[in-house]
Amino acid sequence: MTESKLYKRKIYTLSDFRSRLVKTGLLSGEDLTDPDTAVRGLSFDSRAVGDGTLFIAKGAAFRQEYLADAYSSGAFAYVSEKRIGDFPNMLLVSDIREAMTVLAEMFWCDPLSSLRSLAVTGTKGKTTTVSFLKRILDLDAEKRGVPAAGISSSTEVYDGEEEPEPVNTTPEAPMLWSYFAKAAASGIDSFVVEVSSQALKYRRVGRMIFTVGCITNIGKDHIGPGEHTDFEDYYSSKLKLFDQCSTACVNIDDPLSDSMLDYARGRVPVITFGADESAEVRLSDVEKTGTGFRFRITVPEKSLLMSISMHGVFNVANALSAAAVSYAAGIPLETVAEALEGASVSGRMIPFASKDGRVSVIVDYAHNEMSFSALIDSIEAERPGAGIVAILGFTGGKGVNRRKDNGTLLGKRADFTIVTEKDSAGEPFEKIANEAAYWIDRAGGRYAVIKDREAALRFAFGIDLQKREKVIVFAGRGLEDMQKYGDRLYYYPQDTSIAEKVMAEYDSLHPAD
Repeated sequence: MTESKLYKRKIYTLSDFRSRLVKTGLLSGEDLTDPDTAVRGLSFDSRAVGDGTLFIAKGAAFRQEYLADAYSSGAFAYVSEKRIGDFPNMLLVSDIREAMTVLAEMFWCDPLSSLRSLAVTGTKGKTTTVSFLKRILDLDAEKRGVPAAGISSSTEVYDGEEEPEPVNTTPEAPMLWSYFAKAAASGIDSFVVEVSSQALKYRRVGRMIFTVGCITNIGKDHIGPGEHTDFEDYYSSKLKLFDQCSTACVNIDDPLSDSMLDYARGRVPVITFGADESAEVRLSDVEKTGTGFRFRITVPEKSLLMSISMHGVFNVANALSAAAVSYAAGIPLETVAEALEGASVSGRMIPFASKDGRVSVIVDYAHNEMSFSALIDSIEAERPGAGIVAILGFTGGKGVNRRKDNGTLLGKRADFTIVTEKDSAGEPFEKIANEAAYWIDRAGGRYAVIKDREAALRFAFGIDLQKREKVIVFAGRGLEDMQKYGDRLYYYPQDTSIAEKVMAEYDSLHPAD
C-alpha cells in the first residue's frame, strides 16, 4: 500500500493495544507473554490471517478450531470475551463488538480524518443513492484531478487498491476501516458508505465520524429474531447515524421527519431535502421521459434541471437524496446534474420487453414492503391497466417479518405471486414458503410455490391475467450470482441471465405482430 502525505500508519505493539483497551474501560483480563511484539495484522476471519496478527474472536458460534487455524496461519495474540484454550497472549474484553471498533480505529490510525466521507442509511433507496453519489464523487474527483472515490455498499466495493465482493451491506469494523485506510493511502479523498441498521445497532461503524450522514426514509424492516426486536429498536438504530456525522441530511417529506429533525438538530447542523417548499434542497417539476425522468433541483443559491435514465419515480427521490448529500458536502450543483445525466444503477429496475409488447420483466433488488410498494406504485403509474406478477423469495433465519409484510402487500396488490428460493440458509425452503403463502392467501391473493427461480419465471410467462400487458417483477437478487444454502454460498445464475434466456424463448414462439 503506497502511503500518501495526508495519511500515515503507525505500527503499534500488543502492549499499546492493551493500553487502549484499558483507557476505554473494555479490558477485563489478560495473559501476555509477548507484549512488545508489533501487531502487523488485525482480523476476525481465520482465513485472512498473516504473521503478526492480533485475532478477534467474535460471535456466539465462534469455535476453538477457528482460533487454532488463526494461530497456525501467523496470529500471535487474540481478543475475546472469554478465555479460549491455552493460546498465548490473551486480552479479555467486556464487549467484543465495541473492542473491535476501538482496535480497528487504532490499528488503521483513523484514516477517516483524511477523507470526505458520506454515509447513507434508510429503509429503501440507500443502495441506489450511494451508487448515484459514487458517480457524483467520481466526476468531482475528475474535475479536481484526484483519484476516483471509494465506495462500500451492498453491491460494490472499491478501496483504491481492490474491488472485493461485498460481504454484508456494511462490513464489520476492521474490514471497513481497512477500506478507508487503503483509500486514503492511495490518494483518494472521498468515500461513500451504505450503512445498514444492523451496522448501527451492532456498532460496525462505531467511532466513525462521517462528514455527512443521510437518512433517505424510514419504514418497517429487519424486525424479527436476530435483527431488531421492534420498530422502535429499528428506528433508534437508524437515528444513531446523526450521532456520527458532522452534517445531517433529513428527508422532510418522510412521515417521521419531525422526529428525525428534533434528534438531529440537537447534535449537528442539518440540511433538509424533499418536495416540500420549506426544504433547503427541493425537488419540483418531475416529468416522465422516454428513458427515465426529468426534474428540477433547487438549492438556496441556484436551480437546475436534471435527468436520470431509470424507470421508477422512486429513483427520482433517490437522486434527490444524492443531491442533498452532495450539497451538504460542498459539491457544485452543476457537477451533480452532469453526473446524474443518464444515470442508471446496476441491478435496479432492469427491463426486458417481449417483441410482441405483451410481456415485460423487471429485474430488481426489491426485498422489503416499502420497496415493493414503491415499485408497484411506479408500475401502476407508468403502465396503467397492466397485470402484475411478482416473483420473490424470502431469506432464511432473518427478515422473518417480510414473509408477513411482503406476503400481505402482494396478496392485495399483485395479480399473482410466485414464492421462490432466496438464500434459505439454514431454514427449510418449504417452511419459509408456507409462511409467506399463508399471508398471501389471507390477503386474498393468488399464488404458487416454485423453488427453482428459472422455473418460476417460466411459469409466470404462462399465466393468463386476461389483460393486454403483463409485467413480471423478478425481485430480490438483481445481479447477485450466489445463493446461500445452510452455511455455504453456491453459484446461481443472475436473475438478468435467467430473464434474458426465458424472454428469448418467449420471443421465438411469439414474434412481433
